[in-house]
This record gives sequence, structure tokens and C-alpha cells, in this order.
Amino acid sequence: MTLKGSPPRDPDREAEAQYLLIERIAASEKRHREILAELPEIVILLDEEGCIRFVNEAWERLLGTKPSGLEGRLIVDFIFLDDHRKWNKLIEAAAAASEVPTDREVRLFGVDEKLLWMNAKIRRLDSGTSPPASVIRKSW
Repeated sequence: MTLKGSPPRDPDREAEAQYLLIERIAASEKRHREILAELPEIVILLDEEGCIRFVNEAWERLLGTKPSGLEGRLIVDFIFLDDHRKWNKLIEAAAAASEVPTDREVRLFGVDEKLLWMNAKIRRLDSGTSPPASVIRKSW
């Protein structure tokens, strides 16, 4: 059904436009992943339970383990037990004030259970409806 005075719908043209839009979105997503892959900091997206949903390749460069099997694992499994309280405070602060990034040094386990001091910044990516995102940088 068309509106009075509007041209008739062309299903082929609509399908082609949708296909082009999907290609553009895919190309944009690929470019963003390429950028994230090259960052020197670890970028992590967490769900509401603290499970890893995404982690970039910096995880392997800094901690020595491949990020491919991390999705669904709890981030606290990689944080030194004595620093869990600090981490939880970071998460709470991020939940309370989405515009204000919070940061604190925590220790993460690297290869062979070696502890590495890392500076963690956590914030929500939107107005508070999304789970937190974390940027973790090696402390020198």
C-alpha cells in the first residue's frame, strides 16, 4: 500500500538499499575492531554480572594469554583476591556516576600467575543503561 501521491514501492531497490546498509555497518564494525586491536590498553566490556563480553588483543600483549576464550568468564577471576574490594568499589562508582570515569590500581594475574599492577578505569558507555566498560593500562 502506498501513500496517495507517493511512488510505488520497489522491493528490489529496497533490498539493495538494505544490503548496502548492512555492508556499511559491517565495514564500520570491522574498522572499529581493527582500531581496538591496536590499542596499547586492554579494553573490556562486561555484562551486569561482571562477565567478560569483549576484550581486545592488548590482553594477550600485557597479560600473556589469548583473549579468545575469555568471553563469559568473570573478570574477578583475573584480579588478585586482595584487590577484589577495590574492583567492586570501582564498579559501584561507575554505576553511581556514569559521566565520571573512576580509576584505581589493581593487580591482575599474568602468565604463570605472575601479578601485574594495572591502572583500571571503569565507566558506563551511555546514560547508565549499559554494563560497564573498563580500560586497563599497565602501571610502570
